[in-house]
Amino acid sequence: TVVSYLTERKLIGDKERATPYDPAGDDLRRILQMILFHEAAGGRRYTGLTSRYLHRLDWSNLLGRGEAVLLATGPTTIPAVQVRGQQGEVEIGQTLAVYRWRLPVLAVDSENASDFPPLTLPPLSGTD
Repeated sequence: TVVSYLTERKLIGDKERATPYDPAGDDLRRILQMILFHEAAGGRRYTGLTSRYLHRLDWSNLLGRGEAVLLATGPTTIPAVQVRGQQGEVEIGQTLAVYRWRLPVLAVDSENASDFPPLTLPPLSGTD
């Protein structure tokens, strides 16, 4: 389930256990998951945090409503910074460029599956 995925549940013995969320952690992937799907993961009960400032980024309400969320990360570029007319450098720890899209999902049963052509994708550039 979505909850099992977001809480990283694992089978330990004969019981399934969620991996505790570390609010002080620095794993950008986990932080991003909890920002984007805080309520779906169990909200404050799971993270111990409120989403007071970032609640607008939470797309939990889209799950199970005929929409899919596609997430991707890409290269991050940090622009040069000018402070009072002087070129400066900014010390930045981890950075992550994140892209997200809302996609409609159609239910297709075996009776009308042939109405949809097979999906073919062009080859990725730089691959054989």
